[in-house]
Amino acid sequence: MIKIPYSPNYSDNRNRSSRIDALPCAVCGKAVSNPRYWVHVHNGGSHLVTEEEAATLDPAADMYSFPLGRDCYRTHPELQPYVMRGDA
Repeated sequence: MIKIPYSPNYSDNRNRSSRIDALPCAVCGKAVSNPRYWVHVHNGGSHLVTEEEAATLDPAADMYSFPLGRDCYRTHPELQPYVMRGDA
């Protein structure tokens, strides 16, 4: 389990996007269309977990999978153990 390194501009980036075909990146909030990388968000949105960790945690706090933008994937190598490739 690792705390999400949220961008200080997360809310602004998320609110700025008007694209209906994209989801916000779990770290920076920018729109991600056709995501290649996904992360499993837990603890009400504060942490990333592996699938094995998620199976042992309270399901009420599970936020499921969110996309991770390519820039955030490259910028945050510490997240790579938590990344799932492909469709979630």
